[in-house]
Amino acid sequence: MKKLVLAGAAALVLAGAVAGTGEVRANSSRYNYTGWNQGGYSWKYLRLRNKNPYSRRTLTEDYSDQRKNEAKDSIKELSKLSDKEKKNFADRIDALTDTYAISSILSEAKNKNNDYLEFDKKYNILLNSSKLKSQAKVQEIKDRVYLDEGYSAQQGINELKRLDNSLN
Repeated sequence: MKKLVLAGAAALVLAGAVAGTGEVRANSSRYNYTGWNQGGYSWKYLRLRNKNPYSRRTLTEDYSDQRKNEAKDSIKELSKLSDKEKKNFADRIDALTDTYAISSILSEAKNKNNDYLEFDKKYNILLNSSKLKSQAKVQEIKDRVYLDEGYSAQQGINELKRLDNSLN
């Protein structure tokens, strides 16, 4: 009996049943194809239209430069990034040929800036804490975050959390 129930459940799943309703639908409305003529377009047209996916994404040179300049201006406004980091992000944006990667570089810069802001917040909280006997360790962590390129702000945050937990 158990095998029969499992076989029936498997058949319903394979048939595209909606679990819990007992209703079997072979086609959902999302994939309801009506044959060779889908929505007034022939399959040949759809294949040809999708053959060159970049044709509708071509941008003029002016628009591309405008997007790059806007992104570089946004990066210049980030307060916690060093000049070297800002220049690195700006160089990466200048090297792009496709403007769709600009948003990912810009979000990476903003995330790095936010990490520095969060580090400063945790640093100030721990520095002003009365439990802290020696401020040298906290200052050492801050120096590593801001002066050592291989040491990220997130690593500094984790180090400050460990130090704070050891004091509690």
